[in-house]
Amino acid sequence: MFTVGSVSSGTLNPKKLLRPFARKLDGMTEEDSRIKFLVVEALQPVTAARADDLVNELFDALREYAPPGFEFGSLDDDPTNFGFWPRSGGAVTA
Repeated sequence: MFTVGSVSSGTLNPKKLLRPFARKLDGMTEEDSRIKFLVVEALQPVTAARADDLVNELFDALREYAPPGFEFGSLDDDPTNFGFWPRSGGAVTA
């Protein structure tokens, strides 16, 4: 399910970003087996190195599944606030 706004805030720790990113992505995708595999892996205990890789993969997937007119990313004034934000002339606004 897509909602505008924050998915995770207050941390840049990859292990702490895994669960909210995975849960959000799981609610947005139905049939993509690659995404389902990522979500299942992200909800399991992983090493710090694998957490880094998984966060990057989940981040890319969330950007890919963002609806038209929206972008997944962090806010300019709060780089720990990740979510879906409206685009305005190519720039993310909040």
